[in-house]
Amino acid sequence: FDLSKFSQKDYFYLSLLSDYIGLSDTQNYDYKKLYTQTYLKSGGVFTTIHLNNVKNSEELKSNFVFSFKTIEKTEDECIKILEEYLFNVKFDDKNRFKNILQNLKQDYKQKILEAGNQFALMRSMASFSERSVLEDECSGFSYYEKLCDILNDFDEKAEITLKKLQDYYGKIVNSNNMIVSII
Repeated sequence: FDLSKFSQKDYFYLSLLSDYIGLSDTQNYDYKKLYTQTYLKSGGVFTTIHLNNVKNSEELKSNFVFSFKTIEKTEDECIKILEEYLFNVKFDDKNRFKNILQNLKQDYKQKILEAGNQFALMRSMASFSERSVLEDECSGFSYYEKLCDILNDFDEKAEITLKKLQDYYGKIVNSNNMIVSII
């Protein structure tokens, strides 16, 4: 899905949405059952933000990407599971959201301890590179700081953040914005 209509300040929430989608309940599955079904029928469903430089240009193109691996035998079932991720994600469970944020915070804390130099490099590159600013918002120290900020004031920020994620989800996931690639 094309992200050209979003601004730099949106990328933290877009990245958080990418992390949230695969870990939350949907209309037809709780997150545990969806996870189990996903890996029984496929090699996983993944969401990420791709940042690409346009060839022979300074322009940066970004996409919100859903991808999955499957074999022909389970293709139809995998597409049904992908539809859950695309159309049925729920944004109403604050306890699950808190758990997701706590796990993300712990994962990022570990990554920073293991590869702090890479986080520092990304942050320093952000002072002169638009791509590095977006990378920092999506997966760098800035992302970690914002996760901590939400958790530090969770009772006040949870509902607002979930509403933002739901709004971004609605803006991103639509057929007018979809690019399909089958390999």
